Amino acid sequence: MWVFIKSAVANIARQNRIPLYSLPAIAFAIPMVPAFVLLPAFYAEDIGLGLTLTGGAFFIIRIVDMTSDPLVGWLTSTDHPVWGKKKIWIAIGSVIAGVSLWALFTPPPDANSRYLISWGCAMFIGWTMVQIPYLAWGLEIAPEYHQKTKLAAYREGATLLGILGALTLPVLLLTGDDRHNLVLIAAVALSIGFVGTLCALAFVPEGTTGRFQNYSLISLKKVAANRLLLRTITAWLLNGIGNGVPAVCFALYATYVLQISDAERNILLLVYFLTAVLSVPVWLYFSRRLGKVRAWCCGIILACVTFPAALFLGAGDFWFFFVVCVLTGFALGADSILPPAIQADVLDWDRLRYRRQIETIAFSLWTVSAKFSLALAAIVAFPLLDFLGLQEGAQAGLWGLKVIYALLPIVLRYWLSW
Repeated sequence: MWVFIKSAVANIARQNRIPLYSLPAIAFAIPMVPAFVLLPAFYAEDIGLGLTLTGGAFFIIRIVDMTSDPLVGWLTSTDHPVWGKKKIWIAIGSVIAGVSLWALFTPPPDANSRYLISWGCAMFIGWTMVQIPYLAWGLEIAPEYHQKTKLAAYREGATLLGILGALTLPVLLLTGDDRHNLVLIAAVALSIGFVGTLCALAFVPEGTTGRFQNYSLISLKKVAANRLLLRTITAWLLNGIGNGVPAVCFALYATYVLQISDAERNILLLVYFLTAVLSVPVWLYFSRRLGKVRAWCCGIILACVTFPAALFLGAGDFWFFFVVCVLTGFALGADSILPPAIQADVLDWDRLRYRRQIETIAFSLWTVSAKFSLALAAIVAFPLLDFLGLQEGAQAGLWGLKVIYALLPIVLRYWLSW
């Protein structure tokens, strides 16, 4: 009987390896928006650290986070019988990230910048230990061309569902208290993360690995010889800055420009990401009809056309910005699922051309570029807005926020689309 049950479970797991692999992405994504969008403003205003100190703290966190990517990429690209196994890294990183997440989202009232930096660094290092091997693991269990798009759609769709769940809870509970919301989000993320990660690690196979390229200066030079790979990294960097600046400034824009309540802000975030989730099948269709790169460019152009409207909004313009959130959320669907699929195709080409596997190296470079864009957004936007007197109500600060939030990302995205 036990043998029969074990065989049946293994057969179900084999047929559903992509959905099972995608389960942890729900939990990984639940704290994503609070960590990137709400947490900087929470520490700056609710905890009282101020814009400049908070921006500097998050810049340090991101720099430390960036330096961990090459190290994790090197360690996970080895053929060591233990440390070369991606599941080991995902398990250890999940524990580190989970403990740090709880500390970061439930700070004491007298928390200072050292508290923010220490727990922030620990959380993002743990997240790096999960993210890089998790992304590379996906390529191993979905080796075929259209399987990669399907896996990216499942994983990024699960990511968007996790984000959506995190934003739905405060709206359903009708609470505008950010401290209470952060505690609730952390508890839900840890609970779902435990179950989802355990299922993936237990039932999804390790994957088929080939001859991995050692992570060294020599291998980095060989990677740099792939011009197509460098172009995708550059595109990912520009796109990351275009996404990172409005993400960091959204809570400030809602407070100082739109002058709406925290509950209304949460509704706008929910609408934005709900539209992104609903748009995923549409972008999958466009990617088959137009190709992945052209479909992604269409999404970027849609964002470039609609987002500048935020430059002309003011107090009480909730419904106008609601429409902007719907249209830009639709564009976010392309931004979420198509770049990972394009990256997977580039790595396929590299493997066929050079007969090597550089998944963990390449993904570490991609994540470094994304994290650098967020670090740049934090260190530039917050101190500049502090200098312009945003918190004191200066008009220069208000217009500076509008330009940084609505115009700067569009310039970068327009450049990227061409």
